[in-house]
Amino acid sequence: MDNAFILDFLRRLAANNNTAWMQEHRADYLRARDNFADLVAEVIRQATPIAPELAELTPAQAMFRLHKND
Repeated sequence: MDNAFILDFLRRLAANNNTAWMQEHRADYLRARDNFADLVAEVIRQATPIAPELAELTPAQAMFRLHKND
């Protein structure tokens, strides 16, 4: 997992929060999302001994989308 890439992507997104930019940087978004899912999985894994109810939780269940189409 590349936490620096995740943070860099989020900084760039904050400065360019529009559909056109996201479309141009979709590959970066997918890479950042995959890296973040790995981070969330690791947090869940490490938290499970003190919160066993997290054992069945997947990263997808703990994450939300940047943009949700209504």
